[in-house]
Amino acid sequence: MADDKAVALEYLKLARVEILDKTKFVNQTLGAYLAGVAALGSWFYEAMYKPAPNNVSSLTEPEKMLATAAFAVMISYLAFAVSWIIYTNERLITALAIYQRCDLRKVLGNNPPMWESSDALNSFDDLPKVLRMVRVEEQIVLAPPLVALICACGWMGFAYWKVGLAMWWQCGLPAVVMLLLALLANRKTIQVGGRLRENARRTRSPEADASRPVGEAVTTGHVVASK
Repeated sequence: MADDKAVALEYLKLARVEILDKTKFVNQTLGAYLAGVAALGSWFYEAMYKPAPNNVSSLTEPEKMLATAAFAVMISYLAFAVSWIIYTNERLITALAIYQRCDLRKVLGNNPPMWESSDALNSFDDLPKVLRMVRVEEQIVLAPPLVALICACGWMGFAYWKVGLAMWWQCGLPAVVMLLLALLANRKTIQVGGRLRENARRTRSPEADASRPVGEAVTTGHVVASK
């Protein structure tokens, strides 16, 4: 029994280290995402609003429409990629948390009580607090593509009827296709967020059904990056 506890304690230590590493990576991914959004936003401003040098012609209205659509699709797919990276890490974090709380607790018992299943954790960092934090992080991921889509739709409405037949095939149609791709990427991002929201609930619910696969899709939810 003593040997079993020693092995369980070693597994507990390894699981905690892995969770900390995954959590740091999630935070680093969010930071890189914000840096990428800032870089793309700077490029977009340069292309759309900054006066061009004397020897360079400014963008025409159809070209601006195409540029806004390209900006929207890049930001949307960046948000989808980030949310998926976060999901794969949070999925493992959830699995490790349930492993600590359910499997290791059977060997280690409650003397002293494990932090992962303690009342201190449930009261200090309970489900409502976790979900509030998740909603804030969700806006970090969702806000840039939503702003980009609004901007792109505005330029589409402004320049759509000014595009001639030739420019329609060169700029108008590609812009419409890119906006549809951006909408698809945002939809997929929201679906990934639903799985993350479910993971957040499971890590704070000792009575959760451990037999259900971790990260099982749910029908509603938003982009999140829990903890």
